[in-house]
Amino acid sequence: MKAESATDLLTRDILLLELKRTRELVVLKEQVHTTRESLKPINLVKSIIKGVTNSREVEGGIGKAAFGVATGYLLKKLVFGSSANPLKKLAGLTFQTLVTNATVKNSEKIKETSIGVFKRAKALILSKKNN
Repeated sequence: MKAESATDLLTRDILLLELKRTRELVVLKEQVHTTRESLKPINLVKSIIKGVTNSREVEGGIGKAAFGVATGYLLKKLVFGSSANPLKKLAGLTFQTLVTNATVKNSEKIKETSIGVFKRAKALILSKKNN
């Protein structure tokens, strides 16, 4: 049997490396596609909703904090809007902090109240459909 020459070994190694590169490129493209899909706004909203509705997350500190920050931010935007006035910005930030803290501290009461409101609204809608 003839021993492989250095050129043959080098050619084989190059082919193996090109094959490895091609496989890794396919995996990378799949990862980019998956990342792009997960970062679409609708998918971000879906993942946030899943996180909020998952009872273990809501009961945990991270879920409460995220819910509190989101509530504080939304209410700040509703009450104060966008402004270039530094005093209005400071008042908005203070308001947001107060709402966030209150939401985190009372998240269980808010959760129970929200569930009750949704149940009543559902019952009202169903009763109007039946009439």
